[in-house]
Amino acid sequence: MSERFQKLSEEKQLSILQAATEVFAKYDFKENVNPFEIFKMMCWLTDGYIHERQKSNEPLSLDAVCIAFAG
Repeated sequence: MSERFQKLSEEKQLSILQAATEVFAKYDFKENVNPFEIFKMMCWLTDGYIHERQKSNEPLSLDAVCIAFAG
């Protein structure tokens, strides 16, 4: 997990992981696909987006993230 995620309280981490588990439980993944790995990838992408925007002093936009990564 990202360093930022690890800095969250244990309670907050568990809350996030539980929410992700509930979302992933709604979908059928191929046998060789680990939903948690997809979750981690999404966290890394989002963390990178936030870091990039902060470095350039640009505002954060969830809509922009969805457009950029939803393809």
